[in-house]
Amino acid sequence: MENVENRRDIKLVSHWEKQGKKFGAETWIAKPHFKDREIFSENLIAIEMNKTRVTYDKPIYVGFCVLDISKTVIYNFFYNFLKQKYGKKVSLLYSDTDSLLIEVFTENIYEDIKQNSQHFDLSNYSPQNMHNIIPNVSQIGKMKDEYAGQVIKSFYGTGAKAYCVELLDKVDKKAKGISKHIVEKNIHLSDYKNVITKNESLLCVMSIFRSCLHDMFTEMRNKIALSSFDDKRFLLKNSFRTLAWGHFDVGWHENIDTLLDELLKYC
Repeated sequence: MENVENRRDIKLVSHWEKQGKKFGAETWIAKPHFKDREIFSENLIAIEMNKTRVTYDKPIYVGFCVLDISKTVIYNFFYNFLKQKYGKKVSLLYSDTDSLLIEVFTENIYEDIKQNSQHFDLSNYSPQNMHNIIPNVSQIGKMKDEYAGQVIKSFYGTGAKAYCVELLDKVDKKAKGISKHIVEKNIHLSDYKNVITKNESLLCVMSIFRSCLHDMFTEMRNKIALSSFDDKRFLLKNSFRTLAWGHFDVGWHENIDTLLDELLKYC
């Protein structure tokens, strides 16, 4: 959703002082809503001005409500269905705005899906699928099996929008901010595994298009593709499990870690 407060007025001027009714750079810069300037040449400068009047014509409340309704649907599915049905046998491995990746210990997850089909959108299942799940029409607000019955062998989540899902016949890899062809060709399942098990980081060199003063050029950039550091979660010591900031156990773990570090000094 666009934030109309971020809109700007750009004034292109070719002289410093006011000439007749035409304002020069000196006049625009002196105004209270001046924000920035960009010099292109000796005779051309772009003046960036804040808007003096903002019209709130974007339904921000709609975007806000859609996001919160999505959270409600996700939480309701996890706590009022999965947790009620499986208890401690289900664990949340990764979540996004509209998705969950879970670990479940059960006899046959696909039989469970068939018996509780009212909670699922099964439209992406093939009519001849091996699990004999009957596809239904796409339903809003229902959970869909992202891999449509394909068995997940392993999962490695290194951070927000950075994870690897190993299936029987392919590997689905994601790394936020990294070009897709770099992820496909240069980042491997073992890299995700090493980040988690060995606290390693992975750097990737990628070429990107940049623009400066309307001049286009290619830039080689060395970026952190995968990292074990996550400032959005509290990492439990000597573990790959995390807690959300604000969780009531975070303080207890911090005190235990401090105590153990002090004890190790005397060992």
